[in-house]
Amino acid sequence: QSNDEIRHFSHDIKNHLLQIRYIEDIEETHKYLDRLISDVENISYVGMSDNKMLNLIISKYISICEKKGIRFTPSVKLANLSYINDVDLSSLLNNLIDNAVDAAEKAENSEIELYVFSKNSRYDGVIIRNTCTTPPETIGNKLITSKANKVYHGLGLNIVKKIIKKYDALYDWKYNSESKIFETDIAIPIQHRKGKSNNGIQT
Repeated sequence: QSNDEIRHFSHDIKNHLLQIRYIEDIEETHKYLDRLISDVENISYVGMSDNKMLNLIISKYISICEKKGIRFTPSVKLANLSYINDVDLSSLLNNLIDNAVDAAEKAENSEIELYVFSKNSRYDGVIIRNTCTTPPETIGNKLITSKANKVYHGLGLNIVKKIIKKYDALYDWKYNSESKIFETDIAIPIQHRKGKSNNGIQT
């Protein structure tokens, strides 16, 4: 739907520019531009990589964070995680970013940063940083959910761990009590960069 909106807007942009050119009244010009800006803001799909699933996930959280008043800053450089099948990638990032959203929206300066990158041709990395006023609950170094239904919500962390194990990845987290920032770090070995078929299954 967003792609259709982008195509339609691109098709009409020449007419919009010509219309603006011939509007003599500056206030009318401003009103016309305000309507165009509103249309652009409603197009929420973001194409940051060649991985459609990754783009969809990022687009989803841009929209969610905007509604919740959270500043969301995504960055994708040199890695698009296309070798992770779509179901795994969706489960991994949705669970992790959902947790980041839950924590960030309770903070005074709500912010989430997402970095997807390649490091020295050895591994691909994912870093998620979010504001977090309350220190995470742990048993030893093991995170536990702070939500009331611990059985249900604890499943998300278990799903993340299964996916991490499946791709031989390394997972770590840290919390800075001074800056009130929680950080999740994932490193996926380079050998998992394999092709995948159209149905998203690794080959």
